[in-house]
Amino acid sequence: MPGSSPFRTHGVFGVAEVDSQGWVTRLVEKPVSLENNRVVIGCYYVRESQALISAIQEQMKRGTSLKGEYFLTDAFIL
Repeated sequence: MPGSSPFRTHGVFGVAEVDSQGWVTRLVEKPVSLENNRVVIGCYYVRESQALISAIQEQMKRGTSLKGEYFLTDAFIL
């Protein structure tokens, strides 16, 4: 499946939850347990960088972090 690879360590990387057909249904950042090992890999292309910067600033203003870290996936939702 494109976009994820099996990995044996939990809590280090985000993982992708997939349905029976292999489609990603949810991304989980640095899970505590190892329910699956589909590590999210890849890169992002951002056409409008100012919109992303604004979303990141809003994310920081709201204090939307996990374990003291801010994640691009959260900024993309804003």
